[in-house]
Amino acid sequence: VVIVAGADARTGRNHGLAITRVRTGDGRELPATEYFTSMGGYLTGRP
Repeated sequence: VVIVAGADARTGRNHGLAITRVRTGDGRELPATEYFTSMGGYLTGRP
């Protein structure tokens, strides 16, 4: 999973942050693809 931020993030020209594993608040470790189940939008309900 790669996170790209900025107004023109969808152009494909910006650098991104590659995330391979996520540690949850309760200490579990998951592959990023299991934690982030949908792609191509904002991480919160509002921009």
